[in-house]
Amino acid sequence: MPRDRLLPILLTALTSLLFAGSFIAGKFTTVELSPILTTLLRYLIALVFLSSLLIHHKQLSLLVQTKDVFLLV
Repeated sequence: MPRDRLLPILLTALTSLLFAGSFIAGKFTTVELSPILTTLLRYLIALVFLSSLLIHHKQLSLLVQTKDVFLLV
C-alpha cells in the first residue's frame, strides 16, 4: 500500500485512540480528582508540551522574550 494512502488511515486510527484515551481519562478524573486539580494538571501538561515545541523548533517567531517568561508560566 502506498504511503500517501496509508497516512490517512493511520491518522484516523490515532484520532480514535486519542479520543478514547481522553474519554477514559475524563471519566477517571471526575471520580478521583477535584475540578481545580484537574484543571491545574491540564494546564501543566499543556505548558510542558508547548514549551517543548518552542525548544524543539527554535524559530525566531517562536522565541519567548525574557520579559514574557512570567506570562507564559
